[in-house]
Amino acid sequence: NLMSPGKEEISYIFEGDPIDTFVALVGVQDKDSGLNGEIVCKLHGHGHFKLQKTYENNYLILTNATLDREKRSEYSLTIIAEDKGTPSLSTVKHFTVQINDINDNPPHFQRSRYEFAISENNSPGAYITTVTATDPDLGENGQVTYTILESFILGSSITTYVTIDPSNG
Repeated sequence: NLMSPGKEEISYIFEGDPIDTFVALVGVQDKDSGLNGEIVCKLHGHGHFKLQKTYENNYLILTNATLDREKRSEYSLTIIAEDKGTPSLSTVKHFTVQINDINDNPPHFQRSRYEFAISENNSPGAYITTVTATDPDLGENGQVTYTILESFILGSSITTYVTIDPSNG
């Protein structure tokens, strides 16, 4: 009767996708006739998603909000399908929606300003300090690369005087 419970379904969407982004198609069936075969589906879980009937007993799960993976990376949804018979029979299907990352966050330095004193006539290559920045995005989207903006001191490029390790600051 109704949906086959089966295993939990997993869908993947990207953070930042617009409202009404397709998440999954749900098909339900009931071989009974009359009111016993008429089905109503409801979505329980979060206001971030909605259920839209398409044709016959097929429903779309769509986003109802723009989602941010850094706030929440996974949602658990439950669909309840119920016939109109007396007594009414129902079944439940569970969905997991995983939110994929996009590069939507800039890196942030741990401090807003770095100040330090160095002694005069340092040896070339002497360690001065380390700057640190982090990016909440995942994988390559969250990798930080360090560079020194081009500027000049007494007509010479600043990189004549200081360098930075591009991978660790």
